[in-house]
Amino acid sequence: NTLEQVQQGTNMEESLAELVDISINESNRVMSLALQLKDFYRPSSGTLQPLNLHDAIEDMLRLKKNDFNRSNLNLTKYYSEPFPNVNVVEDQFKQVILNLLQNANEACPKGGELSIRTRVLNSTVEVEIGDNGQGIPQENMEKLFDPFFTTKAEVKGTGLGLSVSYGIIQRLGGNLSVQSTLGEGSKFTISLPIQMDRQKTS
Repeated sequence: NTLEQVQQGTNMEESLAELVDISINESNRVMSLALQLKDFYRPSSGTLQPLNLHDAIEDMLRLKKNDFNRSNLNLTKYYSEPFPNVNVVEDQFKQVILNLLQNANEACPKGGELSIRTRVLNSTVEVEIGDNGQGIPQENMEKLFDPFFTTKAEVKGTGLGLSVSYGIIQRLGGNLSVQSTLGEGSKFTISLPIQMDRQKTS
């Protein structure tokens, strides 16, 4: 890294040295983010593999961190420990998490609270993403997971986000559900089966 060579080979006054140090840290952060994006968008084999869901969620939170800061969105996490690895297609699960985080962000245009909670039940795990944003009108609830349904005034996408997310979770043998109250917020819950080693396909 050129900045690191400058830092090591030059005597600088304190303020300039601090500026170079910040620049190095930011460059490393951007490089790390680029590598995460590269891995995220690389087409997967579609193979189910054991995944630490908390790690996957944290990867997506890092991608959204700056957006949350700009939106004055406060994040609270309640991770259940210990938490079993779950058999999923990693990039597909991350896409679902990213979509739900984006929706929560857009539901709180004036800032707000975002919570992520995980639970371990008897044979399933749950990932709950909640916000205290605008909420969803009752007449839209039944259509929420329909392809091409969107309530966004501006054309920011195809309206496929929640429909695709729902399909991904269904194919994993799980379920994606929503609870919402207009003006108070929404809560999306992903439920996935805990896959045991003895369930491996031959």
